Amino acid sequence: MATSNKAIPFILIGVAALAVIAYFGMGAGPDEVAGTVAPAERYRAEQISEDDISLGDQALQEFIQSDFYAKLTTDEALRDAFASEAVRNAFADESLRDAFADEMVRNAFASESLRDAFASESLRDAFASEAVRDAFASEAVRNAFADETVRNAFASESLRDAFASESLRDAFASAAVRDAFASEAVRDSLANEALHDAFSDEAMRDSLADEAVRNAYANESLRDAFASEAVRNAFASESVRDAFASEAVRDAFASEAVRNAFASESLRDAFASESIRDAFASEAVRDAFASESLRDAFASEAVRDAFASEAVRDAFASESLRDAFASESIRDAFASEAIRDAVANEVARDMARDQQR
Repeated sequence: MATSNKAIPFILIGVAALAVIAYFGMGAGPDEVAGTVAPAERYRAEQISEDDISLGDQALQEFIQSDFYAKLTTDEALRDAFASEAVRNAFADESLRDAFADEMVRNAFASESLRDAFASESLRDAFASEAVRDAFASEAVRNAFADETVRNAFASESLRDAFASESLRDAFASAAVRDAFASEAVRDSLANEALHDAFSDEAMRDSLADEAVRNAYANESLRDAFASEAVRNAFASESVRDAFASEAVRDAFASEAVRNAFASESLRDAFASESIRDAFASEAVRDAFASESLRDAFASEAVRDAFASEAVRDAFASESLRDAFASESIRDAFASEAIRDAVANEVARDMARDQQR
């Protein structure tokens, strides 16, 4: 197939980049420079004039005048990145080449955090992933680079190293994951250190291989939940992170009732409770999410609002209560509207707490 006119400038960009690398990689010293004065003089005599040059493509001219081009020729991390076979081969991908036609993507490389990130072998090798390269065709992903929070997030070693995970790389093949970057709440959450560190957890990274978890990012309520500091900080909890190793917990995200429940401020704030977080260490609680009755219960406003009750939150500190979720009868009870509504009763909540003491 013939190379399109649109692709030609970016092929030239790749060639120019490699030429820059070759130039800086030679590291000619003063003596070597002095030894080439005569050839240099002959070369200047044979140079063509500006009238003989017709670039003809505005995209290429804009690239040469861009901050990215300037950084490419002076920044050691970027030069080393282009020495990576994965990065060089990535420029054969049309999605990635087109991305650099986007001014926001090019300007993003003015960020020291983003440039330094390319010193990470994990991040470089990620460009060998077709899913990662194709993600640059997404407008949401490209626009995310205009966000300073997203760019600065790459200063996190945990986040950089996470790209060594095949599950994380492949997640970018999901339209839901890509489009999630259009959410301001999701982008801003990347400033959270607890969330950065969560990416160092194998269970968290591997959960992104789960289709239910990926598709959940298409849910606006779930995306907006990342605006909650309680939700973000919950990822500092080892119990919460490890819960993502549970198939029942991951599959629960396929439930629309569970996803939409994150629109509830009461439910979001509940994650600030240590009792609630630690409850996820219980296998009985995790497995309970396999129950359709329990999942559907989150569609009940009474159940969601119950998490605003300190009595309900504190009750989850009780091992007896956690273990009770191992009972199929207890799980199925949540299918009853009467049981759900009872949770809205403050007296019932306080009684439940008192019984656990």
